[in-house]
Amino acid sequence: MWENTPETGVILAMPGAVPLDCELLCSVAEDFGWAVRTVNGRSAGAPETSGKVVGVIFHRSAVASGDSWPKAIESIRAAYPDARLIGCQGFSEPSDWVELSGRELFHVLQLPLKESEVRQSLGFVWAAEKKTVEAEKKLRNSLSSMVAA
Repeated sequence: MWENTPETGVILAMPGAVPLDCELLCSVAEDFGWAVRTVNGRSAGAPETSGKVVGVIFHRSAVASGDSWPKAIESIRAAYPDARLIGCQGFSEPSDWVELSGRELFHVLQLPLKESEVRQSLGFVWAAEKKTVEAEKKLRNSLSSMVAA
């Protein structure tokens, strides 16, 4: 049986119209025990993965018609409801990050990607995933205790 741990995850890269350094993403994700899968096109359709999608690193042009951040987040959230969403943007791209964080954007990376920033962002994902896994285990143990009683 596959057990959900912070180390059994997949990071999806959805570059859209901008280049994402997939070699850098793979290198850093590997340090967390995660694989990276690239999803191309303007669809958030789920690729086959061997683990839980714990994060999606994307540019808004990857899925949204009209390159809208809110539409991109909504589309990706619908396809990957439990994943942490990490938006990527160029330095001069306008955005309302207060609004977007309210739409469940987990973190933001500036383009071009820098290893230290990617590592920090994936570290945030790992810590959040660890808390989720621990909460799931605690709930399972509580339910097992109730059933056994």
